[in-house]
Amino acid sequence: MQRSKSTILLAALVALGIAPRAFGLAPSPDVVTGQHFVYLSTPNMDYEVSDYGWSDSWLVPATGTYSAATDVLSGDDAANLHYSIGGVAKGGNGWLTTLLDNGTLNPTHATGSTWAVTTPTADASQNTSSATSVIQQTSDGVQVTITTTVSGSTLRQTYDVKNIGNNTLTNLVFADYLNFHPNGSQTHTAANDSIVQQTVTGAMYFTSGSPAVSFVSNGYVQGDSFPAEWDIGTQSDVVAAVEAGTGYNDAAGPLGPNDVAAAIGYNVASLAPGQDAIFAINKGLGTPPVPEPASLCLLASGISIALLARSKRIR
Repeated sequence: MQRSKSTILLAALVALGIAPRAFGLAPSPDVVTGQHFVYLSTPNMDYEVSDYGWSDSWLVPATGTYSAATDVLSGDDAANLHYSIGGVAKGGNGWLTTLLDNGTLNPTHATGSTWAVTTPTADASQNTSSATSVIQQTSDGVQVTITTTVSGSTLRQTYDVKNIGNNTLTNLVFADYLNFHPNGSQTHTAANDSIVQQTVTGAMYFTSGSPAVSFVSNGYVQGDSFPAEWDIGTQSDVVAAVEAGTGYNDAAGPLGPNDVAAAIGYNVASLAPGQDAIFAINKGLGTPPVPEPASLCLLASGISIALLARSKRIR
C-alpha cells in the first residue's frame, strides 16, 4: 500500500486528531482505506492485516516502516465466502473486505461487501504476532471469527464460519485469493511480474518471472488439506472466478510471467443453526514445504477424495 511522505502524513494525522501507531506512521484506522489494521511482525517479515482478514502489505524483511521495494503484496490477500439460504444465493460477490487493490498498488476498488465488524483486532505494538477479529452478516445470521498468526517466514489464518441464525446455510464456498509479487511493489510493471503453478501438495507457488536486483522472495499459499478447487491466471481472471464462486480452472501451470494471481477453494454442503466450519489458510515466503512420506500418502488420499467429491458436484 503506497503512502504519502512521512512529514505530510504526520501533519495530516495531527490535523485529524489521529495518533500514529508503532509501525512507521501508519494510523489506526488506516487513513487510505478507512479500515482498521494491525501489523504482525517476526524478524523475517512485517504483515499488515485488517479486521476483514485482508492485507495488501507484506514486507520482507521486517523493518518497522513501509517500503514498496520490500512489499510482496500490493497485490491483495483476501478471503471470499459464498453461501445460500433457502436456495437463494447470499453474500453478493463474496468478498469479506470492503476494499481491494484489484490489480493496482492502492486499495481503491470498493467490493460492495456488507460484512460488519463486531469485534475489531486489538491495537498492539509492532512486535505482535497474532490478531483476532469478528465480522458478521446480521440479516443472514452468519459470523466469521478471523485469527491471523505469524511465525518465522510463515503466516496462518483461520476463518471460523458459524451459523448464528435460524436458517440452514447451504452450498458454502470459501476461497482465499492471493496476488503475490516476488520482485516487490516498487512499480506495477514487469519489475514485479511473477509465475504461478500448482504443486503436488495443492500449494499455489509464486516465483519471479524475471529476477532482478529488486527480487525480494518467492511465496506460496496452501490449505491444511488439498483444495476442492483452485484457479490460477491473470489477476483479473482469478478475481472474476472468485467473485462468481464457480468456474475455477484447476490449472496446473506454470503461468506467466505476468501479473498473475491464484485462489484456493473449499466447499461445505450445509451448516445447520449453531454449527460452524473452520477454514485454515497458510502462506509463506520461499518454497512450499514438502510433507513427510506418510503425510504425503494421506494428502494423496485427500486429493482422491476431493476430486471424487468435485466430480459428483459437477454431475
